[in-house]
Amino acid sequence: MKITTALIVPMLVLSLSACGTQDIKQLSEVSIPAIDFRSHAAAKYQALVRFEADEMYDHLDASRFANKALGILSKQIDPVPEDPSQWQVEAKFQQAIGNAYGRLRTALKLKTDRIEPEATAEALVAFDCWVEQAEEGWQLDHIKSCQDRFEAALSGIEARLDIKVGTTQAHQKIVVYFDTDEAVVSSQNIEQLRTQLASLPLIGDQSVRIIGHADRVGSERYNDGLSLRRAIQVHRILSAGGMDVSKIGVMSKGERDNAVATADERPEPRNRRAEVEVKWSFTD
Repeated sequence: MKITTALIVPMLVLSLSACGTQDIKQLSEVSIPAIDFRSHAAAKYQALVRFEADEMYDHLDASRFANKALGILSKQIDPVPEDPSQWQVEAKFQQAIGNAYGRLRTALKLKTDRIEPEATAEALVAFDCWVEQAEEGWQLDHIKSCQDRFEAALSGIEARLDIKVGTTQAHQKIVVYFDTDEAVVSSQNIEQLRTQLASLPLIGDQSVRIIGHADRVGSERYNDGLSLRRAIQVHRILSAGGMDVSKIGVMSKGERDNAVATADERPEPRNRRAEVEVKWSFTD
């Protein structure tokens, strides 16, 4: 809640203490077992409401978030972030919040709420806290605390799912390793590959590129062929798993793009690989 005139604060506090308290009271009496995204979000909003009402005496925003939490619990509304354009966010915070808003929406489109329900709920509520505090604009430590919570939650999701989330795009890289002079994927690596790819849904404008690599043992011509066979083998696995082959590209880099620089003819397990690069693009 933005307060623009110091003279009206006493009257405003008195009026706000009498409005919206029913939602706040109702939410405070609810026991929320956090078992899925909705319940995690509602529980975190409950804590935010308690802070706003009891410590900040901001009953207007406390009521707003209480009503949101109750709506999420009753499934009357979807757990989505506040639109910053609907808040009077201080100009100096707008760019960072705008970028965060886009990244969070991308994460939700990737269904991270199903894969990482608690962390996604933390990112959601921390973002709303950040927006609300940035509208008020004067408690810099609170603004930074909410921002840090958001960044920690979203960065944790990215690390655990091995993805990078942007404002309109997301990227994931999965690496499959091979034995010396082999293009056969082990059964363990096949299972790992399928599990990682299945962790995120086939949604949006998705493209997949498979890049084969080799270490520097053998001639460049031989390694070009070997790395191509590795990429093709991974392509077959993805196709057999149901992925749309029209969205899968295959290329070979041989020994020209090593993950670990080595001398010629020196074996290096980390260079004997195929990289699966998945890219999602979203438009509103």
